[in-house]
Amino acid sequence: MSQCLRREPADHFRTCRVSLGVDSDICPYGGLLTFAEVQALRKVGVIQEQGGKRIFANLGVSLQLTVRHGSRRALVLVEQNGFLKLVSGYVPAEHLDNPLITAWAELMEEVLPFSDGQCYGYSSEGQPLADPYELNRQSFLPVTQSSFLFEDSGENFSFKGKSLSWPVTGYIHSSTASFQLVFPVEVVLPQKVTLLHVEDSFDGVVGELLSILDENSYVVLMALDKNNLPTGELFTLGDGHWKPFSKDKLQLSEFFRGLGQRLARPF
Repeated sequence: MSQCLRREPADHFRTCRVSLGVDSDICPYGGLLTFAEVQALRKVGVIQEQGGKRIFANLGVSLQLTVRHGSRRALVLVEQNGFLKLVSGYVPAEHLDNPLITAWAELMEEVLPFSDGQCYGYSSEGQPLADPYELNRQSFLPVTQSSFLFEDSGENFSFKGKSLSWPVTGYIHSSTASFQLVFPVEVVLPQKVTLLHVEDSFDGVVGELLSILDENSYVVLMALDKNNLPTGELFTLGDGHWKPFSKDKLQLSEFFRGLGQRLARPF
């Protein structure tokens, strides 16, 4: 059984290329681009250099989202186009001075915790995160800062001259000429919970993006041991029960070939 939570015009998204210099300040570069134009730049995969700065096709954000459930801990992954990836998205032009807003939006859009038929939301510093679906959220789970699961303590990036309060690191994805930010966050889950993933789909007939909730579209959990290293086991979480998950022909995303490469070794 599936439910459409949101539909919106597919051409609403606009962003810019971004520049990164030795001062680690990330700034918009050039004019506004549509989603199709960004995809075309990513397909070419050329990182330009100008005046000591590198010019990327786009800026993306990912959440290194870990969850605690009872005595167990895991890294949250979602399925997309044959890959298991971190919760992530492209940063629109209006968030280029504070890409953490995009990270929160992606969390609320993609990872839905349910218990007894009611959906939880998330909060940061005591404030509920904006709800893209206007659901009746029974309560809000606090999102807290976490440490990186790999050997990285974060970097001092600034965005149009502004610093963020949240730890962040970044890496270059060379094949798409993009720069990806990673924010480490953690959420403690209630005991009797089901974690579902919502993925947008494109309706070419009406030119809209649809956010579809499918009761069988589970989040994938990469189990972590007491040393914050993956055990090699994948699970889904339904009604408080951890169920083994086989990745079959799914591949791990580029994050596991970059910053998180040591996390992929057991797989």
